[in-house]
Order: sequence, then C-alpha cells, then structure tokens
Amino acid sequence: TLNSARAAITRYKSGRIPKPHSPGLAPKTIRIIHAMIHRALADAVAWKYLSHNPASNVRPPKRVRSRRPVWDPEQIQAFLRSVQKDRFAALFLVELMTGVRRGQLCGLKWADVDLDARLLTFHDNRVVVDGHAREKAGGKTVNADQTISIDRVTVSALRRWRKLQDEERAFFGRDYKPGDYVFTFEDGRPPHPDTIRQRFDRLAAAAGLERITFHDLRHSYATGALKAGVSANVSAERIGHADVGFFLQTYAHVLRNDDREAADQAAEFLLGDDWELDDPDDEV
Repeated sequence: TLNSARAAITRYKSGRIPKPHSPGLAPKTIRIIHAMIHRALADAVAWKYLSHNPASNVRPPKRVRSRRPVWDPEQIQAFLRSVQKDRFAALFLVELMTGVRRGQLCGLKWADVDLDARLLTFHDNRVVVDGHAREKAGGKTVNADQTISIDRVTVSALRRWRKLQDEERAFFGRDYKPGDYVFTFEDGRPPHPDTIRQRFDRLAAAAGLERITFHDLRHSYATGALKAGVSANVSAERIGHADVGFFLQTYAHVLRNDDREAADQAAEFLLGDDWELDDPDDEV
C-alpha cells in the first residue's frame, strides 16, 4: 500500500536497511500452513473420509527463536522521565506497566476502566487494515480478553489524564468526537495504532535510548516482571499469552538467570558460613 511504501522510505532514510531474506517461505509460515492442513485432514479422518492423516508423517521445520531486544529498568525510567510532558505519556506508562498489545491499548474505553478498583478490562482492538484503523471485536487470543490490575502510579496518571480529557470535551462541546476512548487527541479522535508506534520511535530516539519497537515494550514488561519475582503463570496471564508453555520458551533466558540466583540463595541458607570458597573469584 502507499502507506507501507512511505513507511519503508522513512525507515530507509533513517538508516534502517532491510536485511536480506532467503528465498521461499519462512519456517514460521510453513509451520502455520502445516498446522492448518494437519487439522483439516484430522477432521477428514474423524469423518471417515480418510483412514489416516498423511500430514502426521511430515515434520515441519523447527521454529527459529531469536531473543527480542528489551529495555532494562534504567532505560524504562529514563524514557518515562523524558515523555512526562508528552500528550500520550499515560499511554506509554500503561503499556510499560501491563505489556498489553498496541491494538488493545488504542481500543481501550473508559467503560472498561475502574480506577477505584485499579482494574482494566480489555475487550476490543483497533487494528490496521490496508493502512486504515478498524475496530475489531475480541482480542488476539483467548486470554487477550481479560481484566488485569494496575499499580497506583498508573492509576494516578490515568486520573490526571482523564481530568485533562474532560476539560477538552467541555471545550469542544458538540464537536467532540464520540467513542468514550481512553486515549484520544484533543477533539476526541482515537489515535491510529501506527501513529502511536511512530510517535514512540521519535520519542525514544530523542531520549537517546537503544532503538526497540513498540511491541518490544511488551517484552520489556514481561522480562522485568519475571526478574522482579512475578511468577511465569501470572506474567503470562497478565500479558494475555494463551499458552504458558510458549511463554516459558520465549523467556527461558530470564528464567535461567533466576535459577542461578535461586541456587545461590538456597546454598547460602543450607550451608551457612561453615564452607569457605577455595577461589576468591567464585564470589563474583
């Protein structure tokens, strides 16, 4: 689309050159196609159209896993300090404190926000189709439609934001756009998801921080939550992962670090001070 072409030119001018890809379909795409065919043939076997499922003998390629770049707590704090005066500072704060998907954040409405109980309920999405923002009922996964708690700092930021929004609604009067969206422009229009992504890119660059995508903020939250001691099950539920096993695989590197800390803590408790280290470097 024209919108995609413009975005590609902008990325190229900023020095983000696309990496060459090998010809053919990506392993992930092949796995998705295989899963669909396997499911269809499994139904054919159940309905007695086939005696066996031929797709069961086909092994799809292994999924190539790459570790996504994330911000550490110091970088997150630096970014939030730098955007305090930005109109959508509260939106970025909610994203970094919940890890929800971009479409859920843009589609959030005040009817689904309970600041007294500190709860957010995510139902619908604002998705991008052919460059245009569209409303989409329901989340990406089964666990995407859910209610999650938010911290007191985020509640306070949302209260300030709602007060500003109420003042703008009173100012525009009948010209204020209906919709009850939580995050809007001055006249009540909800933001385009790509607009939020591009705004984040500019703000992160202005803050001098390592470049990550808006979606990587989701990974930054999940990584930070695990390092803070939040259980994998709770972390997966909060960010809307339908498969906890997939979540554990995605963030296995974080859990390995926690396992190392657990080994040291258990040894310190069980051994006490009776055992001495032969090599002082082992204390590091």
